[in-house]
Amino acid sequence: MKNLTVFRSPKGWVPDLEKLREVISKPGIVGYAWKELRNGDPFIEVGKNIMLVCEKQEKLLPASVINRELKLRADDLCKRLDVKKLTKKQLAELRDQVTAELYAKAFVTSKSINVWINTEHNLLCVESTSSALVDDVLMRIYKHLGYEGSILRFANSVEMFMRRLILDDDSSIDNFSLGRSCVLEDAEAKSKRITYKNEHLDTVAVTTYVLQGKRPVKLEVVLGTDECFFTIDNKSMISKITLPDLVEDRSEFDTDDDYFDNEFTIRSGQCLKIINELISTLGEQLPLSEDKAAA
Repeated sequence: MKNLTVFRSPKGWVPDLEKLREVISKPGIVGYAWKELRNGDPFIEVGKNIMLVCEKQEKLLPASVINRELKLRADDLCKRLDVKKLTKKQLAELRDQVTAELYAKAFVTSKSINVWINTEHNLLCVESTSSALVDDVLMRIYKHLGYEGSILRFANSVEMFMRRLILDDDSSIDNFSLGRSCVLEDAEAKSKRITYKNEHLDTVAVTTYVLQGKRPVKLEVVLGTDECFFTIDNKSMISKITLPDLVEDRSEFDTDDDYFDNEFTIRSGQCLKIINELISTLGEQLPLSEDKAAA
C-alpha cells in the first residue's frame, strides 16, 4: 500500500463478499471486475482486514498507430480516386473504419487497483491518488457491495498543518515531523511552483518562501522516530508511503498464504496508524448524516 485515498465507512458496515463472486474478472474481457485472489475467491479476509483487487482491462490502441494507418489508407484511396485529398466526410468514415479494424486486433492491457477495508475502524482505502480511477473503483464498490461511505475529511486545514510543520522551531507537531521533500506554490500564480526533493527543509530559504506567502501543496512527513514516511497534499491525499522493512523469516511460515496474511496484517496496522494519527492531530469532519445525529 503506497498511495491511499481514504473513505469513512458507515458504522458497523460489513461487506457481503459473496456478491463479488458474480463479477470475477476474466482474461480478455474489457472493463472493470474483481480479480480472483485465493481459492477462487476475489477477496482475502484476515481478521478485520479485507483485501480486494479491482482489475481494469482495456485495449491498447495509441492514437499514433491509428493516424499512421489512416495516412497510408488515405494516400492509397486518393490515388485510386485520382484526387489530391479526401473530403472531411470521407476522411471521417475512413478513420472510423481504421479504428474499428485496429481495435479488434489490439492487445488487452490490465491494471490492478488494490482496495483495503478495515471493518473495526470503519475505513475503506483505494490504493490510488487518481481521482478518476478512484471514482471508477468506488462506483463498482457502490454497485457490488452497496457501499455508502464518504471520503475522509479532516476538521482542520491540511495546508495549515504543513505550514506549521515547516515553520515550527523543532519542525514537529504531535507525533509528526518534517520530511525532506515538499512543493510550494505561488498563491496568485498557481503554475509557479518550487520543488524540493530529498533536501533539508528546516532552512532559512524554505521558511522565507512560506512566510512570504508560498503555499505548501505537498509535504513529506515522518511519523514517529523514522518509523515511516509519507507525503500528504492539500487535498488530503496520502502518497509515497514508505514503511519499515519487515524482518519476518519466510521459513517460519508453513505456506505462502500464511506469510502473506502476516505481512498484510502488519502493513495494515502501520497504515492504520498513519490515518489515526492524522485524525488525532487534525480532527475529523463528520459526514452530514452523523453530524446531525450527534447534534
